[in-house]
Amino acid sequence: MKKELFLVVLAVLLTFGSVFAQGIQVIGSDQQNFAVESFDDIKIGDEFKIDDWGIIRIIDDLKYDSYYDGEGYQCGSYDGIEKADEIGLYINIINLSLAPKDFLKDVNVIMNYNDQYEINGYWQESKKSGGGTGCVYEKNRSALAPFFEGFFWFGAKVPDYIVNDSKPLRLEITIDDVELTYYIRK
Repeated sequence: MKKELFLVVLAVLLTFGSVFAQGIQVIGSDQQNFAVESFDDIKIGDEFKIDDWGIIRIIDDLKYDSYYDGEGYQCGSYDGIEKADEIGLYINIINLSLAPKDFLKDVNVIMNYNDQYEINGYWQESKKSGGGTGCVYEKNRSALAPFFEGFFWFGAKVPDYIVNDSKPLRLEITIDDVELTYYIRK
């Protein structure tokens, strides 16, 4: 009788156990030994360490005007939009994995406007030179060796209408299983 009761209780717990575990998200990747890391409301100067992956440093945010040159926008073309702004973040990442790692291999960048609209963003490896920054083209990009540091830009081209509005605007960056959220406006 006790054994049967135990088995019934165990079956009920196993059946409904997943209901009690909701809200906890643990997703791993075959290539990493860590769960999803989510950093909400990051700020300039923040630093995050993820064991066996890397150290993330939020270096600077940047907003600058983009212009239409008659044929297309600088670094891209958006038909029908006469003026837009580039908004994004410069982030340094130090590789703490045991092997060289291409941090831009599995990336997604979204600019979310008013909790409704998503604008696809972009990313690139950057380099510092002469007090400024420049981009490293994909053909020249290589994986970072362990303990080396990479300098990256994550951003989006956003129409002036959204830039000048007062509704919420945030940048959502996912690198592998690491999620970063930067609020431009709340």
